[in-house]
Amino acid sequence: MSKGNPTEQLNVKAIGVNSYKTLTNLKSPAYIEGVFEKSFYIKVGDDELIRVTPYGQYVSANSIIVDEKNPFPGFKSIGIEEGMEVVLGGKNVLIGKNFMIPDIHDVVKWHPPHTPDRDSVRPLEIMKLNLRVLRDVIYTCPSREGLVALLENVELVGSIDLFVKSRDNSFAERARPGIERVMWGIFSLDSEAVKESAKIIIGLGPGLTPSCDDFLCGLVASLKTGGAIIGMGDDTRFFDEVARSIYEEARQRTTVFGSSMLKEARDGVYTLAMVNLIHCLLTEDMERTAEAAKTLLKMGDTSGADTAVGVFYGTRFLVSRLENLEVLHETA
Repeated sequence: MSKGNPTEQLNVKAIGVNSYKTLTNLKSPAYIEGVFEKSFYIKVGDDELIRVTPYGQYVSANSIIVDEKNPFPGFKSIGIEEGMEVVLGGKNVLIGKNFMIPDIHDVVKWHPPHTPDRDSVRPLEIMKLNLRVLRDVIYTCPSREGLVALLENVELVGSIDLFVKSRDNSFAERARPGIERVMWGIFSLDSEAVKESAKIIIGLGPGLTPSCDDFLCGLVASLKTGGAIIGMGDDTRFFDEVARSIYEEARQRTTVFGSSMLKEARDGVYTLAMVNLIHCLLTEDMERTAEAAKTLLKMGDTSGADTAVGVFYGTRFLVSRLENLEVLHETA
């Protein structure tokens, strides 16, 4: 693909089922919103984004995976530009004047993986070990600009000292009070408290999708997906309410990328890398969990690690609920 050639074809390997439905029903033009070397976004309506990327592990129902050349030249380099019009022309999706996805109906449709059944859930002790593995993998993230320090500092100084001693002025420490208030609302099953606390952190942090938005996405994904796997009963309705309220606040408080991501979290749309990690934490062994965690951490500079921190917090909550249920059962 060389810049300026007429009607360059993007070689698409797979298209998420939601993206396919959206593009085949496109009545008015969509537009390119955000172009980077390894991804670009098609904006449809106010806050629906279709992510186009060569990275297959980051496929979701709302994405398009293109064939990765070696070396991949980069979307900016080939001439994809912000504001280009995206329209449906017959069987083809036309991007600006020079690019198209040919015969969209012939592209492989990607469906999210099935949710494991309750019988596949591992014993509590295995889930706890998997959480330790996830924590250790998160520590390997080379960047400390995001939320990795949330987990590190708890172990370095202890829970009491976190509240009575002054901490450093890192972003993670500034975000900590709001995140802890969100978690307190979840532990209390108080959706209004979660909503009010989420207002404090939505849109905060570095990255195309701000770090706290990534955290909330991982948190919601682990609660909704993990809750469905282990069968949390009435709690699943609470998780859905939390996801809806967080997205409603995000619409007014963060970037279009963060808002779109939290809309997807509300709707149960997650990347394959995130879903695999949540599934592994609850149903697989430590080796598989470590592999899944490392894959997620490769996403962006801090996004993968910040999302993984959210998954850790959400899964830890689910494990604590299961522990409480076990205690109640034993004492009944």
